[in-house]
Amino acid sequence: DDSTYSKLILKDLEKVKFVPVLIWSQHIDDYNATKENGEISYPLNLIYELSKLDEGKKKVSQILKEWVENNLAAKISEIYRRSIHGNLERAFFELNAIPNSHLAIVLKTVVGNEQNIDWTSDLILNLIHRFLLVDTQFVDDLGNLLRGIATPNANQIGEVDKRSLINKILYFQSKSDFIRNGDIIRIKSVDNKINILATIVTPDCDLVQGTTRFLEMVELRSINDEDIKLKDQHKENIRKYNHPSFHYFPSVKIDGDFFDLIAVLKSKIIVEETADFTEIKYPAASKRLLYSHRFLFHHIEVQLELICGKSNPYKSDFLQKLLANNSRVGIPDIKNLFN
Repeated sequence: DDSTYSKLILKDLEKVKFVPVLIWSQHIDDYNATKENGEISYPLNLIYELSKLDEGKKKVSQILKEWVENNLAAKISEIYRRSIHGNLERAFFELNAIPNSHLAIVLKTVVGNEQNIDWTSDLILNLIHRFLLVDTQFVDDLGNLLRGIATPNANQIGEVDKRSLINKILYFQSKSDFIRNGDIIRIKSVDNKINILATIVTPDCDLVQGTTRFLEMVELRSINDEDIKLKDQHKENIRKYNHPSFHYFPSVKIDGDFFDLIAVLKSKIIVEETADFTEIKYPAASKRLLYSHRFLFHHIEVQLELICGKSNPYKSDFLQKLLANNSRVGIPDIKNLFN
C-alpha cells in the first residue's frame, strides 16, 4: 500500500548480498518521494524503479534481465565474490597443510591467549590478497571490465561525494572496545575543559605487555586552525604530503561533518591508565587497553572517545613519516581526489 515494504526489504538485503534491485510497485510516486527524503539506505544507483500501472509482467522480466546484465556494480561484485571465495578456501587448505597441525591450531596460535581476533583476520585477509595478486583469471576479468569504463572528470564529482569517497578509503568505523594503533580519538574531560583530537601511535603489539600503562598519541588539529598560522603555501605542501612537521588527515567524518585535520608530528600526548590498586606504585596494566578504561591526562581523568580508525597502508605511511620522516613507497595515490 506504500513504500514501507520497499524500505524494509532494502534494509535487510543490504546486510545479505550486493545486488541491483528492481522496485515494481503501484505506488512508485510514493517510493520516489521516500527516496528523495533520504530514507533509502541502499545505493541509489543500484535501484531501478518501475510502475505497475504502466508496464506488464513480460516487459518487467526483460527490463530486469537487461538491468542485471548491464549493471557494472553487479559484474564487479560477481568477479570479487567468485575469486575471493575460491582463494579463501585455498588459504584454509594451505594453513591446514602445515605439518603436525591443522587450521584450528594455526588460528589459535595467531590469536594467542588474549584472543586477538584482528590478528587472525589480518593473516587470512593477507593470504587472500596474495592469492588474488597472482590469480590471472581475477586480474584479467577485472582488468578487462575496468578498461571499458570511462573515467569521470574529477570536476563532475560533488564536494560532499568526493569527501565521502576519501573518507571511505582512508578510514574505517569500528565499534570494538579495543584501543588500536591508528585510531582517531577525542580526549575529553567531564567538565569539557579538555577536548583534544589525537591519533594513537602506540603499536598494538606493545599493549599486550603487562607493564604498559601509557598510550602515546599525536595531536590532530584543523588545517585552518588560526593558532597554527599556516600560510597558503604551507597548506598546499601539507595536502601534497610534502611537509616535515605536519601529516595530512583529509575528510575525517566527525558528527556527520567532514574536517581536514593535520597531525602535528612534534606534539606528542601521553595518556596514563588509572591504577586499580592505589597502594601499588607501579601496578601492571590490563593486557589490552580498552576505551571503557579510565585514563589520566595531566593528572585529570579523561574519557577516550573513538571517532574512526586509519586504514592500512595509509596508517603505515603516517607512522613511518612520524618515525623516519620518509614516505612509504607504493601506496595507492589518491591525492588527485583532494583537488
